[in-house]
Amino acid sequence: MSLRAQRTPLAVLAGLLVISGGLAGCEGDTASDTGEPQTGQTDGVALELPGPHEAREWSADDDPLVDVEGQLTFDGEPVSGARIRVGDYVLWAPTDDDGRFSYPLDATLPRRYTVSVASAGEATVDGEELAGDQLAAFEQVQGSITAAHRMDELEADPGERGIAITGRVTLGDEPVQPVALNAYELTGTVTDARGRPVEGAIVSTRTTDRDFWTFSDPSDGRGRYSSNFGASDRIGSDPVPITVHVAVGDEKFAFLPEETVEFARLKSAEMDIRLPPEGFPLAMPKSQSYPGAQYKGVAVGATADGRPVQPVHVTWPDQDGRFELVLPENLAGETVSLWAGELELFSRRPAEPGGPIDLVRWPTQLPPDVPRNLAELELPAE
Repeated sequence: MSLRAQRTPLAVLAGLLVISGGLAGCEGDTASDTGEPQTGQTDGVALELPGPHEAREWSADDDPLVDVEGQLTFDGEPVSGARIRVGDYVLWAPTDDDGRFSYPLDATLPRRYTVSVASAGEATVDGEELAGDQLAAFEQVQGSITAAHRMDELEADPGERGIAITGRVTLGDEPVQPVALNAYELTGTVTDARGRPVEGAIVSTRTTDRDFWTFSDPSDGRGRYSSNFGASDRIGSDPVPITVHVAVGDEKFAFLPEETVEFARLKSAEMDIRLPPEGFPLAMPKSQSYPGAQYKGVAVGATADGRPVQPVHVTWPDQDGRFELVLPENLAGETVSLWAGELELFSRRPAEPGGPIDLVRWPTQLPPDVPRNLAELELPAE
């Protein structure tokens, strides 16, 4: 019998997040513990948090918010009066006498939020204030609160390319939104008059009809910048005339209003910019088109020992939410953990539901807001 014919159901380990039917739903206004607690613990300080809450489609008939409850303890005793941070938001109410707190989680948005202690300076344990050396441990502890997609119908097929994990990813009972074109890409390097890379430069582009305006991330230490890019205007110009501006701190660089850079329509492009010496005008850059665009959709991946696995092959979920994730054959017999979240990935070819994901920029590190540990899987041995 060939390896491909040996189709084996995956062993989803007991007590973890997804078992055949996926994440358990939640009734009422309080999020239930649906799986492995997302606890953080450092030097006696512990954040006790529930497992991922099952995300669902938005509905005008349902409140999108559910109360997620957690508890802060020190050496097993509740910590009262501490301020908790969830993502970038500091909860207005401090922990109560039992060390408990709650957060209104948007259950319609699959996302992971880092939970930490914003301040413990006024906190007490059994009525006693914390000492200075104890406070340091509170600054380090972290946990997470997550609303996550459901994954079920998981199977593994040891094949010629590797170990193929197949299954279905959904938002509640509905398939996830199909992958779609998000934008084209503009990249390049900003250098100074001597050709040295400029860090912190922001490149902005705007179509002459002023309908599309984009800003890059600040350039890195090598002067490299990148941004999403419309590569079109309302009147269908080809090439597309676009005005370009550069900002470095308080300095602004721009061309005359009638001066534009031409870009090929509906294509990504590279544009290097050299800033002028003081008192000189900005030299007109040239653009170079290349194939590909940024696509946004839900992707499923795996981690092993806490590190993302570089897959051999991955597909975008199809119209029913079905996906395939092929992992390297050297992971046979190992345990991996699945993650699922919406990513923006560059693809050199048009992306479509059920089609392959271009792995040229598959994440080597998971973005902090991507839900993870949704299913722990023992892969079949060869």
